[in-house]
Amino acid sequence: MAIRDELVAQGVRFLQHPKVQNTPLSERLSFLEKKGLTPQEIAQALKRNDEENAARAAKAIESVTSAKAGERLKGRVGIVVGGNTGLGQFIAVRLATEGAELTIIDAKQGKGVKSVVEQINSLPGADASSTKLLEGDLHSWAFIDSSYSSVIKEHGRIDFVVNCVPSGFADGKQKLLTEIEEKEWDDALGVSAKAVFLSCKRAVQQMLTQDNTAIRGRIVNISSVYGGMVARKGHFTFGVSKSVVVQLTRQIAAEFAGKGIVCNAVAPGHIDDSIDKRDCVAPADANRVPAEEAGKALDVANAVVFLTSDDTRYIHGTNLLVDGGFMAT
Repeated sequence: MAIRDELVAQGVRFLQHPKVQNTPLSERLSFLEKKGLTPQEIAQALKRNDEENAARAAKAIESVTSAKAGERLKGRVGIVVGGNTGLGQFIAVRLATEGAELTIIDAKQGKGVKSVVEQINSLPGADASSTKLLEGDLHSWAFIDSSYSSVIKEHGRIDFVVNCVPSGFADGKQKLLTEIEEKEWDDALGVSAKAVFLSCKRAVQQMLTQDNTAIRGRIVNISSVYGGMVARKGHFTFGVSKSVVVQLTRQIAAEFAGKGIVCNAVAPGHIDDSIDKRDCVAPADANRVPAEEAGKALDVANAVVFLTSDDTRYIHGTNLLVDGGFMAT
């Protein structure tokens, strides 16, 4: 019995490995079968993996919700694209603790997935009507346009937009250039870079119509330390798509900073409590972090709060590193 229990435990550890989390389910099941797990044991491993992931996510969310609440964004109208999954949900919750009125735009999630809106509405003193969730195709202009229009119709303006769209590896796993098919390339770039482009375009269109004060609106894009700064074997589509996000940020700053639009990016490093590890430093590079510890999702979320607040007036086009000094070495 002890041997079988250890097999299940090994299966759970396998499922939680960062290089495995984003591979197709069929491949994960096939590996577990080859390791000698029975169908019942595979089911146990999958269940335990889901339970442990949920527990870690709840603990991480708690760290964000327990952060000192403030009013830096009180009354501000914001959109978080990709805010119902991964790192985006931590960012959304943190923005809400600062008083922001949010609309979360994301792809449809599976049944039983607790939405970030439920998490935000459970915060002390939360207004159940202040946060909304719109689900659809993130790389469809029609969906992005209609989602923005609904926010504008309700609030009359958009003060800030955060784009936190996951960049999956081609076919769900790391591949070299010679292994990537044309469709995989199109899918990878279409999911991340195109979604961020569409959101930024619609945001700028709206912000240009708003009051010609010092700042008309703010945009924050979530990039990566692997986006245009360093490359890593197997991160081909991921690195290129995140590089597009960084350059898109700079282009917007170059073209619209003089018109009252503040656009910056945040590049996460080794974040140990993010549900989606794809925007973070690979485990093999983690020992290069001078801070000698992994960052928290709260560290990234705090950086986003800073860049969406009035504290940023003269910061344009930067790619703010939240990496514990990783890029310094």
